Amino acid sequence: MLSQMSPAPLLFALSACTPGQVAWDSDPGTPGPADQDPSTLSPAGRLVQLALDQGLPPPTLAELRAALGSPVPVAMSSRYDFTVPDTIRVWRSSEGSASSCTGTVDVIPFEDYVKGVLPSEWIRSWRTESLRAGAVAIRSYAAWWVNAGGKYTCADICDTTSCQVYDEARYSVTDAAVDDTQDQYAVIGTALVYAQYSAENGDPTADGIPDPYCHGEAVFGHGHGMCQWGTERWALYDGAGYAWIVQHYYPGCTVVEIGGDADGDGYSPDEGDCNDEDPAVHPGALELCNGIDDDCNGAIDEGYDQDADSYRSCDGDCDDGDPAIHPGATELVDGRDNDCDWLVDEGSSVYDDDHDGWTEEDGDCDDADPRRFPGAPEQPDGRDDDCDGQVDEGTIAADGDGDGWSEEQGDCDDADPNIHPGAAEAADGRDDDCDGRVDEGTIAADDDGDGWTEQQGDCDDTDRLRFPGAPEQADGRDDDCDGQVDEGTVAADDDGDGWTEQQGDCDDADASIHPGAPEQPDGRDEDCDGLADEGTSAFDDDHDGWSEAQGDCDDTDAWVFPGAPEQPDGRDDDCDGQVDEGTIAADDDGDGWTEEQGDCDDSRAGVFPGAPEIWDGLDQDCNGVRDDQTEAFDDDGDGWTELQGDCDDADPSRHPGATEALDGKDSNCDGQVETPEGWAAGCSAAPGRGGWGGMVLARLLLLRRRRRRPGTRMARPSHAE
Repeated sequence: MLSQMSPAPLLFALSACTPGQVAWDSDPGTPGPADQDPSTLSPAGRLVQLALDQGLPPPTLAELRAALGSPVPVAMSSRYDFTVPDTIRVWRSSEGSASSCTGTVDVIPFEDYVKGVLPSEWIRSWRTESLRAGAVAIRSYAAWWVNAGGKYTCADICDTTSCQVYDEARYSVTDAAVDDTQDQYAVIGTALVYAQYSAENGDPTADGIPDPYCHGEAVFGHGHGMCQWGTERWALYDGAGYAWIVQHYYPGCTVVEIGGDADGDGYSPDEGDCNDEDPAVHPGALELCNGIDDDCNGAIDEGYDQDADSYRSCDGDCDDGDPAIHPGATELVDGRDNDCDWLVDEGSSVYDDDHDGWTEEDGDCDDADPRRFPGAPEQPDGRDDDCDGQVDEGTIAADGDGDGWSEEQGDCDDADPNIHPGAAEAADGRDDDCDGRVDEGTIAADDDGDGWTEQQGDCDDTDRLRFPGAPEQADGRDDDCDGQVDEGTVAADDDGDGWTEQQGDCDDADASIHPGAPEQPDGRDEDCDGLADEGTSAFDDDHDGWSEAQGDCDDTDAWVFPGAPEQPDGRDDDCDGQVDEGTIAADDDGDGWTEEQGDCDDSRAGVFPGAPEIWDGLDQDCNGVRDDQTEAFDDDGDGWTELQGDCDDADPSRHPGATEALDGKDSNCDGQVETPEGWAAGCSAAPGRGGWGGMVLARLLLLRRRRRRPGTRMARPSHAE
């Protein structure tokens, strides 16, 4: 934090101010007794206050010394511009008047003072790294004022928020943070940081430092330096360590430990240790040739260049007593290592520089290359490896046949000048142009790789599918190189009928068979439509298993064929020349009636609807009743037929055995008609005499009187009555 004002302007500004013109406040904006009597401030205090009031950073201790002279103590450390205080004078302004320097001033051990401030300025429950960062800031701020000669005329610092709040109360958690950082200060280079701080500094802080964890928080305090709440947030949310936090809020600073023997070598910086971080460096240490002042005497690597040739023995001077011998010196032929490269007389004609066993004096033509010497194998490398004056002789890099090409350049026969890359290929069974192919582009070459050359009859040596004996394809080309195109393939018209198999010829060996040819009844498919004999008598048009040639009398009807079941449909279904035979539509007995027309027995010519009924036990007229209208039929359903003696088969009340009624009729068919007097009408006979004979006579007479129907005849009874 270097001041923007030089010491002279600062002194001028200080002298121009009179009491009452400046409101003195060491930390503007910090709550507490800010307004103080200018007479209580020391010259350093007033100079710092002036800079802060002008919006300038406070001066450094070096600037204070230059501006104020002797009142500011000189730093004890040879490394930094300040000394570590043992004690600090604390004005207990909180116990007396804040407007004068008349209150109590306590002299407190410095580290005890830091332990009294930390729990008063930081919250004890905050993270350890936050408390440690606070301890470093508190310690650095207090030490700055001690080294400045004090903020007040009576004391180094006060105990309120105008400085740092101090209280005697102690707490283990804050004491541990102070002990963990004992003697640690924030410094920039050699200068102690004026480590001011306040509660909330905003984002960015008043010093322009980005502080995202404080974004949106209201500024509480002067806003400069370390943000107290920010230390807790960085430790909580980011896991930041205390040294990082200190460096974040005081850019460019480092946290160093002052006043102790940090590296444990028995010397502190105040005792002359010029590097208290390296235990090998301290006063009296052995000086090594390492570019470091090991013994802290101000000289580096002394005693390592005895011959003053500017080369140290530790840097490779192999003879520090001879200034002519050192790294980079010219090597001489003197049997010594003049340039200290561990080689003697190297680079001279007597030295085998490449360690191949040969020197230039022995004939080595390149003593920098161990592969080149007399008798070495010649390599195709464009050099004289065997030192015989010739280059690449006997190797693939040599042009053995003088054709301008070497084996390395692609000459596949360096003994024949006619063979080399680019030579004309000849049909000679050799690879003349060295392209890995033999006779290519000539008639002796199998250009298409089908095993045949033009010389051997390949009719197209650019197509590996065409050669003598190749399968002929239906492709309009002569594939087998026999002078014919597509022969024997589906594209050839083998039978000359104008049709190929490709065009649909289903038998290209028969000129009568092709699409559109007339179909013949010969069991073949002449028109190549997939059907044989269709449209001829040999074809089963209706797919009933019979063709016309086989006797199908109607090849358009699958129900008509030889052996088909005859149907009553007026057709000859079984193709036997008869129609409906054996069905109900046929008149099998020739009586003019069919079963379909009602003939109830088509095997008897006398049986049909309307036939005369005969007393024979059959139904001649097919009315469902047998022997009706004959003497053998019980017409009136009284259980008696005329043959059985029914004298009136139209009246069910009259039959043999019926009860005689006085109705003028023969009810019981006994030949007598009952009268009131008990005598029958007609033939007379005495009662009880001649009764059977009279009954028979009456019955016969009755039968004779019955009228016969046309076509009827009397049938002889099958038993005696």
